[in-house]
Amino acid sequence: MRRAINSNGEKVNVIRTVGLDWAKLKRDTYTCPGCKEEVIPVAFGALFVKRPHFKHKPGSDCSLAKPKGESAEHHTCKDWVEAFINARIANMGWVGAIVEQEWIIKLNEKERREIDVAIVVNGEAVEAHEIQYSYQSLEEYQRRTTEYNSLGIGVCWWLVKGRTDRPQNKAWLSDNSLRYGEIEIQRHEVDKWKTKKVTESWEVRNV
Repeated sequence: MRRAINSNGEKVNVIRTVGLDWAKLKRDTYTCPGCKEEVIPVAFGALFVKRPHFKHKPGSDCSLAKPKGESAEHHTCKDWVEAFINARIANMGWVGAIVEQEWIIKLNEKERREIDVAIVVNGEAVEAHEIQYSYQSLEEYQRRTTEYNSLGIGVCWWLVKGRTDRPQNKAWLSDNSLRYGEIEIQRHEVDKWKTKKVTESWEVRNV
């Protein structure tokens, strides 16, 4: 989990805080936006830690306590989609809408869902933007779409070129009149002074 609530009631993104003032971040206290239990910031470099995050204490039964295992590329996609929507939100027809990453909604008394990028109006998600970076069955697309729709939340799926932009996925989304975007990640590796540098570019289609 990348975001938590600090002692002042502010949302903190642990990724964006790293490199700015990690020591100050460690001195504060944080709670999960979903279950309100205390969570702890964990730094990159700790045992088995691939990236900084907030974690629940052992024994928590919060549905958000289970690691999602999202890749760095998936997180980069979230940042890109958030910026893409923010640049267009004024023309999307919602009054007072804001864009939030990892917005938490309550499915039932025990389960909560974290939306990759949400359009939020008056504290309620009105549209979920989900980046599908890894394989997902058509049945799972259907289940998750129905789940959102039952809560009055629209859905836009984002497919990654070369990974999840399969013809059957796009056909199903089109047949069900669902909006979807395509993100293309282009990697270029340059060997300069024996240092490998990777750059990426992004492109979106069909939104």
